[in-house]
Amino acid sequence: MKYKIIDNFLEPKLFKEFKDNIFNDSNTPWFFRKSQQSEGVIKTNPWFSLCFFNEFKNDFRAFDMYLNEIYKKLDCKSLINSRANLTIASRIKFNLYWHNDYLYKNSKTAIFYLNNTDGNTFLKINNKKIGIECVENRMLIFSSDIKHAAGQHTNAVRRIVLNINYF
Repeated sequence: MKYKIIDNFLEPKLFKEFKDNIFNDSNTPWFFRKSQQSEGVIKTNPWFSLCFFNEFKNDFRAFDMYLNEIYKKLDCKSLINSRANLTIASRIKFNLYWHNDYLYKNSKTAIFYLNNTDGNTFLKINNKKIGIECVENRMLIFSSDIKHAAGQHTNAVRRIVLNINYF
C-alpha cells in the first residue's frame, strides 16, 4: 500500500460532534511549537499540538470516545503516537518540512482532516510530490516510510488534523 484516501470516514453525526468539540472547547490545552522541525533550523510554519497518546500512555483523554472509534476503524492493533496538529492561516511563505514521524517496520501514518482548507498534505513517493486536499472527515493512510509535509493554508483561520502513528 502506497497510500489510501477514505472520504466520510466517520458517520456524519459523530464527525460533527467531534469537530464542534475540538474546535470550541476552551479548556483544550494546545501547546505552541515554533517550528515543525524540532531543531527549528528551517523556516517552517509554527503550529500547536495536543498529544492524546505518546510513550505508551494516554496524555489527554477528553476526546477518547471519538478517538477510540477512529482507532477501531483504522484496525489499529497498537498505537505509537496520536495527536492533533493545529496551524493558523498565514500569508508568510514557509518551507515544506519533509519528514517521517516514525520509521518502525510495518507501521502506518494516518492523517484525519477536521476542516476544509487549502493546506494540502504532500507525500513524496518515488521523488514525486503528491498533494492530498485537506477535506473534512477525510482519512489519509500511508506507510510510515513515506516522507510527508504539511502544506500552509490561507483560507481558514485554523487547520486541524489528527496525526496517528500505529501498527
